Amino acid sequence: MKPYALAQFSEEHFINQQALRPFLFGHRGYSSRAPENTMSAFRLCADLHIPGIELDVHLTKDGEIVVIHDHNLKRTAGIEAVVEACRLDDLRRADIGSWFSPEFTGELIITLQELFETFSDRFYYDIELKDETRGDSGLASAVVDVIEKSGLEMRCILSSFNPFPLIAARKRSKSIPTAIIYSNDKAVPGILRRGFGKVIASTPILKPDFHQASSFATAWYRRVEGRAVIPWTVDDPASGKMLLHRGVDGLITNDPEIQLKDFGVERVF
Repeated sequence: MKPYALAQFSEEHFINQQALRPFLFGHRGYSSRAPENTMSAFRLCADLHIPGIELDVHLTKDGEIVVIHDHNLKRTAGIEAVVEACRLDDLRRADIGSWFSPEFTGELIITLQELFETFSDRFYYDIELKDETRGDSGLASAVVDVIEKSGLEMRCILSSFNPFPLIAARKRSKSIPTAIIYSNDKAVPGILRRGFGKVIASTPILKPDFHQASSFATAWYRRVEGRAVIPWTVDDPASGKMLLHRGVDGLITNDPEIQLKDFGVERVF
């Protein structure tokens, strides 16, 4: 059954292709085996025929879209530097691989454009917009521009904890579905912890913390509200099987190879 909230999008969009369900996304690439959001993590997914990847993007001071999770480089590069306050050339000096393992020393931050040029339609993409503003910072529009210029509108969804960049994305493009992310984490504003952002941004896709994807909630969101449900981050095989039994539309995981083997999610482009 296709959630009716997705009926406004092309039948050619991956999210509407029943043959691809359940969707499987490597969280920040294959982040349990390589440093997150790096070319190495994404190549591992490609080599193992993982069909989808989830990634995070920020807008640099000079308007480049870079693939990185945190706003600050401290955790992954040991440098006190805010991504949005840096130019791309400055960020390229950071080693974001050695924190994970010496074998990845010298791994560099990549741009969204470089990711698309390398993998093109090899994957379907869940692009998380890292934007904490209550307006349009320019990130959403810039990401849509790169997606359209790369011809990947049918391979991408845009997601965020923050509903406002998703509103900006929908104003810029009606062909790319959006997804609200939510969890009970204290870092998430209280009003957004149970998915209320779906109302603000009218998102056809929900991405709950997998602990919040109960049987009742999943059935309600899919059958009554007509939305697709893709929980994160599901690394335990038993939890994954339970969620698929509940009828979720896909999974986001740090260890996609385990899900590929155990759940038979082997449908690739």
